[in-house]
Amino acid sequence: MSITFLIQSNSINLERYTIKDVPGSSGRLDVIARCVINAVTNRINPERNIKIIFFNKYKNLVFDSDNLDLGKFPKNELRLSDLIVKILKDSNNSKTIDSNVIGEYKGSKMLDYIKNFIKKNEQIFVLRENGKNIKKLISEINNDQNITFIIGNQSEDLINSEEFQRLNLPEISLGSRSYLASQVIRLIKILLLSNK
Repeated sequence: MSITFLIQSNSINLERYTIKDVPGSSGRLDVIARCVINAVTNRINPERNIKIIFFNKYKNLVFDSDNLDLGKFPKNELRLSDLIVKILKDSNNSKTIDSNVIGEYKGSKMLDYIKNFIKKNEQIFVLRENGKNIKKLISEINNDQNITFIIGNQSEDLINSEEFQRLNLPEISLGSRSYLASQVIRLIKILLLSNK
């Protein structure tokens, strides 16, 4: 089983970015960086078979735990935010960073990626606060299939669109308590990996 997290942010703004004020100057790129770190590492080592794809208006980036070199991977959200900005600003696709740390997803839209995934008949879930409790569904999740999770609270514009709603994807949650997107990723990993 491999796990993929999809996260989208249309608010990222590179024009005003400064590392001294990542939350205020970049459209909350710090949130994305925190999600990436929580997805592909366990803070000490790389995870296995986990990806996170970050969709945005500049370049869609793939972080793959199986290709991660922790010696080169930024250890905190500020450094990772700075690295992401450098890659997004690099219009020539030069060697900003070793390719084993980060890749580019050539597709243009998150919705197209989701439709492709559906065609493969693989499991895909939308994480939303009002979804079904994942703890009740965990035994029904097929560990032999690849699973994709759409991080809902970071992708609301897409999720609320008519075209997305027509896909009728199952919505799940972690219960009545609210969590940050990065916490949701960590908890999903704990639940799924302990269920193997």
